[in-house]
Amino acid sequence: MSIAAIVLAMIGPYGTYVDLPLPVRLVYWALSMACGWFLMMGLAMAINRIEPLQAWPVAGRMALAGVLGGVPMAGIAWTIEALFRRPLPLAAVPELLMNTTVLTVVLAIAIGQLVELRLQARAGAAEITAPPSPLAEPSPPPAAGPAQEAPTLPVAAAPAGNFLRRLPPELGRDLLALEMEDHYARVHTMRGSTLILMRLRDAVAELGGGSGLQVHRSWWVARDAVADVERAAGKLTLVLRNELRVPVSKTYREAVRATGWDGPRGASHG
Repeated sequence: MSIAAIVLAMIGPYGTYVDLPLPVRLVYWALSMACGWFLMMGLAMAINRIEPLQAWPVAGRMALAGVLGGVPMAGIAWTIEALFRRPLPLAAVPELLMNTTVLTVVLAIAIGQLVELRLQARAGAAEITAPPSPLAEPSPPPAAGPAQEAPTLPVAAAPAGNFLRRLPPELGRDLLALEMEDHYARVHTMRGSTLILMRLRDAVAELGGGSGLQVHRSWWVARDAVADVERAAGKLTLVLRNELRVPVSKTYREAVRATGWDGPRGASHG
């Protein structure tokens, strides 16, 4: 954002190069970019909560945020113009709206790509530091001897163990939830969270069906993670042991009821 403000101040588009000296242009564009940044981040967060839009690519969602931000950004630009140069006449509003919409779309897509690159870098670092999966190691042959009955293990124990080996040691192994962030999964434990280079559905498949339940297109919750249930305005929210709140979509509500999490007293510990 700072680099963009400096570049715009040096170029001086929309007549700012002629009307304003360089120090004032720097303030002008820094203020404009800061307002645009916070506006785009707020719109992006709101759009990411709309389930049908979560399948869109990052650039598409951010372009939508830019289009929606065109009108409020035009109001911000009009105010900045009035402060630094002169109030714009009403006849100039259509051109201002067009210019700010184009600028906010470009800014929004740039922000989205920067965030995406940061997520990739963090997820890649977490993947590199994780120890290799034991799936790649050959299993030792069984020892010769009298036939013995195999011990009974939970069906999901081995897959869950394999998945947990992907996590940095400092996060522990008390898995609470998975959250989809674009093409990555954010893993929540009692000690914090991290990103891994893995799609949510692949992570859920590796964990196995007995480890927990998908409760939303973007959320999976471990079977022993739920501390309470909140109901408000017809919406269901799971409160996890770390106080993280996870929305339950209508698609998965019956499955949540079947687990007993949505009990009559609004709390369950799986």
